[in-house]
Amino acid sequence: MAPMDTARSREPASRPSEDFTRTALSFVHDMVTQAEQTPLKLEHQLAKLARAFRASSAGAAGLVGGTQAFQIEISADGHSLPGLSWPADKWLQVASGLQNATALVMPSASNRSLLLSACTPQAGATWLFWLEDEGQRIWQKGEQSALHLAGLAFARLIIEQSRDERWNSWLEKTKRQELLENAALVVGKLAHDFNNVLTGILGFAELCLGQLQAGSLPHQFASEVYQSAQKGSKFTSQLSNFSRRSTVRAQPTCLANAVKAELARVEKAWGQAVGIRVEVPDELPPAAVDDASLRLILGQLLDNAREAIACAGTVAVLARQVELTRSDCLELFGRSAPGICLEMSVADTGSGFTAEAKRRALVEPFFSTKPRHRGLGLASIYGLLNAHGGGLRIQHGDPSGTVVHVYLPVVRQKTPVQPIRRSAIPLPRGERVLVVDDDPLTLRLMCTTLERAGYQVQPAADGVQALECYAKAEEPFGLVLSDVVMPRMTGFDLAQHLLERDPHVNVLFTSGHIPAGFIPEGFAGRNFDLLPKPFRPEGLIRAVRVALEKESPSLAP
Repeated sequence: MAPMDTARSREPASRPSEDFTRTALSFVHDMVTQAEQTPLKLEHQLAKLARAFRASSAGAAGLVGGTQAFQIEISADGHSLPGLSWPADKWLQVASGLQNATALVMPSASNRSLLLSACTPQAGATWLFWLEDEGQRIWQKGEQSALHLAGLAFARLIIEQSRDERWNSWLEKTKRQELLENAALVVGKLAHDFNNVLTGILGFAELCLGQLQAGSLPHQFASEVYQSAQKGSKFTSQLSNFSRRSTVRAQPTCLANAVKAELARVEKAWGQAVGIRVEVPDELPPAAVDDASLRLILGQLLDNAREAIACAGTVAVLARQVELTRSDCLELFGRSAPGICLEMSVADTGSGFTAEAKRRALVEPFFSTKPRHRGLGLASIYGLLNAHGGGLRIQHGDPSGTVVHVYLPVVRQKTPVQPIRRSAIPLPRGERVLVVDDDPLTLRLMCTTLERAGYQVQPAADGVQALECYAKAEEPFGLVLSDVVMPRMTGFDLAQHLLERDPHVNVLFTSGHIPAGFIPEGFAGRNFDLLPKPFRPEGLIRAVRVALEKESPSLAP
């Protein structure tokens, strides 16, 4: 709560035990009956509410999709006040605590007392109302019930009389994003299972190719299997990107460099029919998105833009630094936060969105206007932005075409952008590795690959068996390579038990998909290593070698 201003200095004397329930209920009755004749003015009604309860001020806030949309607070004598300076998680905590209560009494800063009530008259939207008075104020039970009734009346009248198109668009966007989130839960489970299957197929097909004579018929057949599995892997990669929700720790990336790399990829393929305009300053701050994810986002946007142009046209890539407000964030798909960020826009001069496409885009993940496509392009961008704390907005171009605006978080601290280096795989030195996975095919692949590379491998079918192997081992393991999503005991639970036994345990996680909220609080701040599925045998060996050579434990805080 902000410091009291001159309006709050004109407060009535302390009233520790007075009950103004009757006056409050009379106010609710008058508000409902009078609103049928005259439009409701929220500021005037809040001032009346404060006077009816003999409080110093009254306030209201709207939450859309769990994020504060607006806030207003008025003193009893009609002055505007700063309101409650709570972070987003505080608003959510209070709204959750009010679900099963008539009202909630809680202390505030500067020795103040708050009485709060909440209601949800619209799907995806929650309204909070509060009264504030001096810290000695005792709110009676009747007053708590009266505020709840007043809040319900306020919310209903605001909805009926509101002509605010922005508020309605926020509600519509919230409903669309809820549909995407529900779809992401299902898609994430499918991606996890398919990634396990494809990991085994790709891995064993590659090992098989190494044992067959090049050019022979068996080698050709094995190559077809491998290439088909690679196509499936690209598809499940899109599924995984769409369903990604767990916050990632990304290395800072230079946006200008990523744009140059992707444009070099597409310029030759596009030919002379499509012109490219680029305005991406080199001096922009680094984006807090890893290079691979940033190039996936940009590559998908460029491919979509090119496909939207039937004959000749232009694609423009623009970037600038902007500052998002709380209201701006509510208009975006994703989970952007207020503050400085990078706005990257990709515009094309194609045919633009039809009315049907605009209605179905970012609601149906597999929606596509192209017959041979599966959709998922925008959906995968949306998932990647979610994981990195970014946002997405789609607009009609001027005068035609489509413009997609992507909002990327920036690196707050002065961290240099690290170049991507590829190094040779160091030779193994016979280290012992405990390999844990509940999928038999994936477990056999990892064990076979590491054994062929010269490591001593101990397999375990789940976390419980892994704990037994670790406890009975005559020689220590240099690394524990564990799947994350497993029955009986997750990979994180296994790591926690191992940490209690050995604070210096070295763990490398692997997973095709980590569901949202799956990472426990104890690991939220830890810098753990993760090898995504599906992986190639060479990628597995490289990741294991890097994990074994790290100077600090892989689960360091």
